[in-house]
Amino acid sequence: MKTIWIVDDDEEMSRAVQLMLRMLNIESQYFLGVRQAVKALMEGKTPDLFMLDIVMPEIGGLDFLE
Repeated sequence: MKTIWIVDDDEEMSRAVQLMLRMLNIESQYFLGVRQAVKALMEGKTPDLFMLDIVMPEIGGLDFLE
């Protein structure tokens, strides 16, 4: 099954997106910021798709992509 990672500093928004994806039978996981997602990547985990918040306090979504 394909997995989508939601990377957003807004937990309420992340949960809402995750709920909508679950209703579509799409597996997802959310991370409350880039640092958590990077940690998961360094552990060897990878998603099929990222959904990124572009504007976050420490590191934005575009910086994460670079």
